Parts: sequence; C-alpha cells; structure tokens
Amino acid sequence: MKNLSGWDIIEYSLSSGQSGGIAEPEYLAMVDRFADWYRRQPKVTYVATVANTIKRLNADMHGGDPNYYRIPDQRELAAISAPV
Repeated sequence: MKNLSGWDIIEYSLSSGQSGGIAEPEYLAMVDRFADWYRRQPKVTYVATVANTIKRLNADMHGGDPNYYRIPDQRELAAISAPV
C-alpha cells in the first residue's frame, strides 16, 4: 500500500433526476463541485468523473486550448451518445 494506490475504490451514482440529464450543464457543474470537494479529503489520491471527461473533450474539440477545459454552456455541446 505504501507504493501502490487503487486498492480501495469508492464509486458513487449521482442521479441527474431525468433521462439524459447527465448532459445538462447544471448537473455536470454539481458533479464537478462534488469531485473538487472529494479531492480535498484526506488520503484521496484520485477522482474521476464524467465532468472531467466532458471538459477534456471540450478542450480537444477546440484544438487543445486550455481555456476550453471547462463544462460547455449548452447541453448539446455536452451530450454523450453511445455507439449504435
């Protein structure tokens, strides 16, 4: 445990309360705030969320511009669809 991490994993399911609601900017912002709070907790070494994925995709869609590493303002720009 001294040199390895990841043995203790905690997963949370944060309901958006609506179908497809994970693309809502307000929901993503709430998830992002929760993740920021969790990162500040003692002994937490890593937190991964859908909000981080959306922020990374937003920056990538803008040529990697770090100014776009943020949650988009519009639901359509944050929508994720599964392959058919």
